[in-house]
Amino acid sequence: MIRRLILTVLLTACSLSLAATKDGLIVLDDSEKGKTIGQLKPAYVDFGYRKSPRVPMNEIVARYRQLILNAPDLEVRIKALHRLLNLEALFAEQSPDGFMDESLWKVAADAYKRWLDAYPSDPDRDMYRYQLARALDMLGKPAEARRQLQQLVAESPRSPLATESWFRIAERLYSEGKWGEAERAYRSVLRAKDDN
Repeated sequence: MIRRLILTVLLTACSLSLAATKDGLIVLDDSEKGKTIGQLKPAYVDFGYRKSPRVPMNEIVARYRQLILNAPDLEVRIKALHRLLNLEALFAEQSPDGFMDESLWKVAADAYKRWLDAYPSDPDRDMYRYQLARALDMLGKPAEARRQLQQLVAESPRSPLATESWFRIAERLYSEGKWGEAERAYRSVLRAKDDN
């Protein structure tokens, strides 16, 4: 609340100083002059004055890679990984091999393990565990990936990721020739779908 008030005051002050210039970034309606801060409508930023620069996707990916590999802060690394994985999903057609390589998957697996250990009550724990399982799977560790997914559904049976997790568990068990376990896991897919 205090941050919002400070931001409003700063934006109002900036808009008053920039309102007189024709090319001002912050636009203030002339009818607002003479009003107190409490009476003012919020100022808004006009981004239409210039175009955003175009940056090639390979440059964006290179910068995220550099951040992921070098960020000393675990939270920054996790957020950069999450954003790169989102970009990979969005631009899958342009880069069918993906943006992640083995070195990044290793960093991802380590970062997600460390996050889960450091923040055992994180409300997004299921998402981090799911991403850890994905990283382990990409590193050729399917048994470890399956254990992470099994832990996810045990800890968070109502997670939005439970249905997908059960499906991946079932597929893995089926590919391992564990037919009975696979059948039970497939039935759990249907139960999780109904629960969610």
